[in-house]
Amino acid sequence: MPFGRAEEIRSVKLPSRAISPRPIIFYFDFLDPFAYLAATRIPRACREAEASLTLEPVNSRVMPAVGAVAMGERSSKQWETAGRAADHFGVILNRPGKYPFDATRVLETCLFVRDRSGQEAMAAVADALWSAIWADGADPERLRTALTAGRGVAVPEQVLRRSLEDPRAPEMLARVTARALRRGVTRVPEVQVDQRLYLGFNEVLTAERVIRCEQVQPGPGSTADGPDEGEGGDVALPDWTFSG
Repeated sequence: MPFGRAEEIRSVKLPSRAISPRPIIFYFDFLDPFAYLAATRIPRACREAEASLTLEPVNSRVMPAVGAVAMGERSSKQWETAGRAADHFGVILNRPGKYPFDATRVLETCLFVRDRSGQEAMAAVADALWSAIWADGADPERLRTALTAGRGVAVPEQVLRRSLEDPRAPEMLARVTARALRRGVTRVPEVQVDQRLYLGFNEVLTAERVIRCEQVQPGPGSTADGPDEGEGGDVALPDWTFSG
C-alpha cells in the first residue's frame, strides 16, 4: 500500500447508516388517551430520523401518579383537551364506552408477542390495539380484541389464548413495569431520549422535535415543557400534559 494511503482511509467519513441508530424508549399504557396520541407521533418521528425505537408497555395504574389520574379517571375538561389535541393532529379519538378500563390483557398481549416474535411484531400489534380501542370502539377487556390483534402477526388464537391464561403473563408485566419505575418513569406517556425522560404529552412533543434534531427553544408564552404553537405556527396549543 502506498505511503499515506492508510491515513487517507482512516480519514474517510462513514455513511450515516453505519453509525448506531439513536436509541429511543417509549413507555405507554393503552389506558391513557394521550399515550394513544403520542403513539401516533413518536414511532413516525423515529422512522424518519432513523432512530431505534423500543416500545415498553407498562401498567401505569401502579405508578406514582397523583390522585384519581393514577386510576385512569378523567375530568370533562381533560377529555376536551384530548379532543382538541386529536383534532389538531388529525387523529381519530373516540372515548371508549367503558372508561376507565382494565388494560392488563392487551398489555400482556404485547409482551407475549415481543417475547415470541420480537419488537417489530409487538409494534404491529400495539398499532392494531391503539386503533381498535381508541378509533374503532373495541372493548379492550374482551379477549377477542387481543386475539384479533395477534392474528395480524400470525399468532394462532389458541397460542395467544393459552399465554394470556398463564400465571406468568401478569408476572412479566409486573417485571417490565418495575424496571420502568427503577429508570425513573412515573406516568405515561413518557419518552426517553439520550438518557433524558420526557413526561406527559406536552414534553412528548418536545421529545419529538429532539428526535428529529429540530431546534427546541421556548418562545414567547411557552414553557420549557414544550412549544405552545402547533406545527403550522398559527394554532395555539394548551398544555397537553394529561396524566397529572
